[in-house]
Amino acid sequence: MSLFSLTLLTGCFSDDSTLGDTYVSDISISGIEESYTKTAFVGEYLNISPVVETDYADMDYQWLLLDSKTGETDADGDTIQPTVIGTAKDLNYEVAIAPGTYQVRFCVRSQSNGYTAYEKTTLVVQTNFTQGFYILKATADGNTEVDMMNIEGSLGENIMTGVKGAPLQGAPVNLGITYNMYYVNPDNDEMEATNAVVVTTDKGIIDVSRTTDMLTIFDRSSLLFDEMDDSEIPYGITLTEMAGQMYFSSKGLRTCTAAGLYGSPNTGKFGMPTSECGASQYYCHDVASYGGCFLWDETNHSLLAVDYNGISSPLLYEDFSGEEETQNLTSYKCLHCGYNYLSKEATPTFILEDTSTGDRYLYLCASSFFGQNLTSRTKISSSLHLAKATSFSTNASSAKYIYCVEGNKVYACVFNSDELSEVEIQLQGIGSGETISYIGNQYWDSAYMESDPFNYLIVGTTTSGGSYKLYFYNMVGGAPDGEAVFTVEGSGTVKTVKYLSPSFDTANWMFSYPSFSINN
Repeated sequence: MSLFSLTLLTGCFSDDSTLGDTYVSDISISGIEESYTKTAFVGEYLNISPVVETDYADMDYQWLLLDSKTGETDADGDTIQPTVIGTAKDLNYEVAIAPGTYQVRFCVRSQSNGYTAYEKTTLVVQTNFTQGFYILKATADGNTEVDMMNIEGSLGENIMTGVKGAPLQGAPVNLGITYNMYYVNPDNDEMEATNAVVVTTDKGIIDVSRTTDMLTIFDRSSLLFDEMDDSEIPYGITLTEMAGQMYFSSKGLRTCTAAGLYGSPNTGKFGMPTSECGASQYYCHDVASYGGCFLWDETNHSLLAVDYNGISSPLLYEDFSGEEETQNLTSYKCLHCGYNYLSKEATPTFILEDTSTGDRYLYLCASSFFGQNLTSRTKISSSLHLAKATSFSTNASSAKYIYCVEGNKVYACVFNSDELSEVEIQLQGIGSGETISYIGNQYWDSAYMESDPFNYLIVGTTTSGGSYKLYFYNMVGGAPDGEAVFTVEGSGTVKTVKYLSPSFDTANWMFSYPSFSINN
């Protein structure tokens, strides 16, 4: 037990008695779980009824709440003490505190001789914004909104309007979840880290909101140290292992240190570009190269590899050939970028279309700490649904599949061999009158933190009335396993869905272990 723990233990009660020759009975405490998770500010209570076994009949009780600053020294030089949240054996505490991870300590003392025992548990406090599935969507009038479904399946609609007063102007382009982002907290003017939701629109808007309360912490006017040029098009921000936060825009790539393994507090603003290239909404973080990225450069119509320093280079074959297949493709546009990580083998994927011919090409890549390269470029046969599909998603971790939507059906293009093949994905529960408009794959599986793992194929539909429905299917080998485990309905048209977990830790990436889906 540390000196800090001993200090807190002796501070459970103020007592001057000594044991001396007084009879001492044991105190046994049980019935307290290892951890509890509660949502703040919605009237939830932390209720714990421990079992205390002892011969004493003169017991005092105290429940203490400890946060990360407990035991530190405040501005006045005083030691920050734990907060007393209960003085009865049974705890009934309304959770109305800031999101985070706390320790709750139950202290039991005999009044007759001061003998004390204690038990502790972890309290994870979240808000409705700190954990769940964020849903980027287009509104009926063509602007951008965000819904959020928590882990219980409850949907909060139109967060931008509810928190900020209005939707974001312009059609949705990209939604990103970025962890451990530094910013200057306006509540106390201190540099702090937060998880953030990043939304961009086709009107050049970028909104970065902290997930504790969806307060905007960065926008066009505050994201850069210098003034953002009016012609700059922001596409998004993602967290990478070595480079930290990486910002993608039409003016290049910029990086900023993040909290975690290699970070130190800063303002969170981005400095000069690390690479004078263009970017687009089509990028993916590359865990296998310890923090690099793959992306489509919309300005120069080229595929690029980005190393863990944020330096871009042409995406080429391992022997440095293939420039004519990946660079200056002036008539090409990108339709999809994804990331498959099966059995610790990374396969970034791109689908490009030659607009002059209508031909589509599947690009498969590979990466490791020693390099990132193109492995194949395959013309997609016109007989495949992938050649005509309007929505795509690369399976993240359980099969070598690229899902696509065509003719109101979902297909999986199998890319584990030189010859592409397809299978239809059978979906249960899709209602008549629903048009499949979105396909995605989100999973969570943390190797170093307690978690409830999942792996969902997410199918979105729209109706003629302007509403959407999302179906979340458990998967086995890349295919849905029975009926959807839950569904959710809202207004508008879904663009993408991303999962946020408050327990993400960059330690997961130390051994190239991605705990969440990093598909674009």
